[in-house]
Amino acid sequence: MSWLLVLEYKYNVIMAKKIIKKSERNIVLKKSQITFGNQLLGKSSDSIFSKIDYKYQLIFFFVLSCIIYFNTLFNGYVLDDVISITQNKFVQQGLGGIKSILTKDSMYGFVGSETELTGGRYRPFPLIIFAIENQFFGNNPFIGHLLNIITWGLTVIVFFKLLSKYFFRFNPEVVFVASLIFAIHPIHTEVVANIKSRDEIISLLLLFGALYYLFKHLESNQLKYKVISYSAFFFALLSKEYGVTFLFIMPLALWTFSNIDSKKILNNTIPFIVIFIFYMLIRLSVVGVNNNASNELLNNPFLYASFTEKYSTIMVCLMKYLNLLVIPYPLSYDYRFNEIPIVGLFDLKVILSIIIHVALLTVAIINLKKRNVIAFIVFFYLFSIFIASNMLVEIGALMGERFLYQPSVAYSILIGIVFYFIYNKTNIGVNLKNILTVLLIITIFIPFSIYTFARNADWKSDIDLYIRDVKAVPNSAPANNSAGSSLINLSDFIKTDIDSIIKNKSTQYNNSLIENLAKVKKFYPNLNPQVLEIENSLNAQNYEQLNLNADKVTRELLRYSVDYFNKSLVIHPKYHDGLVNIFLAYIRLEALDTAEYYFKSLKTLNNETPGIDKARITQLNSYLASQFHMKGQKFAANNDLNNAIVFFEKATNTEPDNYRYWYDLGGASYTNKDYIKAFVAWEKAYKINPQAQEVVMGLKALGYKF
Repeated sequence: MSWLLVLEYKYNVIMAKKIIKKSERNIVLKKSQITFGNQLLGKSSDSIFSKIDYKYQLIFFFVLSCIIYFNTLFNGYVLDDVISITQNKFVQQGLGGIKSILTKDSMYGFVGSETELTGGRYRPFPLIIFAIENQFFGNNPFIGHLLNIITWGLTVIVFFKLLSKYFFRFNPEVVFVASLIFAIHPIHTEVVANIKSRDEIISLLLLFGALYYLFKHLESNQLKYKVISYSAFFFALLSKEYGVTFLFIMPLALWTFSNIDSKKILNNTIPFIVIFIFYMLIRLSVVGVNNNASNELLNNPFLYASFTEKYSTIMVCLMKYLNLLVIPYPLSYDYRFNEIPIVGLFDLKVILSIIIHVALLTVAIINLKKRNVIAFIVFFYLFSIFIASNMLVEIGALMGERFLYQPSVAYSILIGIVFYFIYNKTNIGVNLKNILTVLLIITIFIPFSIYTFARNADWKSDIDLYIRDVKAVPNSAPANNSAGSSLINLSDFIKTDIDSIIKNKSTQYNNSLIENLAKVKKFYPNLNPQVLEIENSLNAQNYEQLNLNADKVTRELLRYSVDYFNKSLVIHPKYHDGLVNIFLAYIRLEALDTAEYYFKSLKTLNNETPGIDKARITQLNSYLASQFHMKGQKFAANNDLNNAIVFFEKATNTEPDNYRYWYDLGGASYTNKDYIKAFVAWEKAYKINPQAQEVVMGLKALGYKF
């Protein structure tokens, strides 16, 4: 039995050591006397929120966050998804592209060269995730949206845990309401409903995680939580540069929601500063420093603004940001030129914005020393919005709803604080407080949830987004241009579908045609009769009539697109993309003389503006020449030689190095008995391509001696 005594002795020794170790850790904690939660708020009185089990609240917020974005699962790739996913060559390489993602500017995979990049972007972590996703699922928007929703749900959960465990440990109503507002706020739709914007979601998720585990380390004194916090912050920076704001927010959070002194706060902040410096060294080694400002107004909104005008306009944008937090309607993916005009210092909006922001800053400064949560809310908002405000660094855009993703945290907490005061600072009965609280929550919850869910549908496709949003920002040149280009694409899709049906003598609709005709009926109900004609002619298998009916619809769509392009050019007469697209629209409408007019404007702009893609201009020039040539061939086929010659001459004038155009001009002239013109044309064709036997034969017919 002695061996049993030995085992018992060893067991007691092990247990004693564990007890001693735990006691030592507790002694350390007691010595530090760290407490969490905002001390000025104190403990809330009993409320309906304190009676809801913590685990049930976690489940509720995760499920709510996922359900409210459930309908995005059926959306496609939209907007900038082409940049980060579908047309990013490194992402398309899957696992094989990860090395290039880590060693190149994040725009390189789409743009394709260093020289074309403006500024520097080093955000490899989300691109690596997209590459892994592509490796296993290909270009699958359903998977992309599913992962966005899950990542978003986790973000809300970590936010809830951070508030409940450390920020507002004794204020459950603040935690619940703030988490609810954050989960349902419509301003987040651009981030969650756009797959590319997973970089924003990941960044904030990791920043919340960095804060949560920093507090957890202070609570437990365990090294592993500190390591997790540092790692989360580093990967947040690799997701989006805006993580730098947490170098200010972290110490502010420690100051507001714990009782540690300023020296210890500084000691806990220094490692994060070191991590940021390390990140910047990596970033500089990859993308370098590029301070070249764009000479395109759409990418440099302050190109023609004075110093005063620049900062006055920024103040207008800051005011609009506040408006969107309180009343997030209407929403738009685009706020570029000239939706928010450049203004002067004495504009009423500027003055009002300055007064409000100075007041906010004053309140924050006054309350900072008191560790008042109001100071935290204001500074959180100002730090978060400052990085995207153009005040310090110009970001190439006046404003964007995605820039409110992180600042909305402050607004959510503010609404939670309002509910705290309702519960704890009003002299009304508990039952009345509960009823009032439920009513206020419903007042916010229902409209926010409905609008978020509805707004998700706008992100279904490019045409859904562009046609809807241009109504919200009618003075944006890019928004009008995008709406027009989406109609050109819709017209092309319908024509392709119809051509395929006619070629194959099909009697059935394909899914693409059904979807595209549905879009026509949705956005242009006045075209319903024409769409019905398409459906009737298809059902009757009258393919000739089907082609004519489809042509009616596609031409109407092209005319609508021209209206949008004209408006974009009225707003911005030197808008390169607007000129290109209106040129293409008129080509499709076979209004070649009008198309030529806009192409000449485009060439003039090309000569005046450095940096425009010269190869693209050459390509469009060839395209115009081919359309002139094609129209000439149609006239020649109908024996209308005079008009054929006119368009063949236009083709040769547009692209004089194409021997085929000269040959056909010579042939039409020869048939029209204009032998001198035929000789001149064939001689030029021969000089361009002396190997072309048809040219040689034509010249011989005119008696040319070789």
